[in-house]
Amino acid sequence: MLQVNKIFDLFSEEPEFDPVIDITNTIAYKLKNFENALNFRKDLQSLIEKALDGDKDKVDLIKSYIIFNRAFSFLEDINLDQLKIYLDINKNMKISLKKHLNDSIEFFEKYEEYEKCILLKKIIDLI
Repeated sequence: MLQVNKIFDLFSEEPEFDPVIDITNTIAYKLKNFENALNFRKDLQSLIEKALDGDKDKVDLIKSYIIFNRAFSFLEDINLDQLKIYLDINKNMKISLKKHLNDSIEFFEKYEEYEKCILLKKIIDLI
């Protein structure tokens, strides 16, 4: 005999997993946002130029400060061991990432933010 109650009992339980996955702490998310922030330089420049009426020196200073500090914020708490594994798997990302890291070091050296340079150099050494 068919026991209908047992069939419906199969569907009454709550799922044992959380369907929302937080990717903001993953290496891929952090690296992609680091690169996206640095690729946003040209777009940001036009916005700042309009706001400052084209004062080239101020535009370059403000643009660089905003972009490099925002980009660094994605890397400041990165796990270097996980990063090494990720980069070994995603070898095609290394070239563009290395260029962005070198640009960042060059910027932070100008403002003597050597703590940031140390972390960026460690990441370059993993590549």
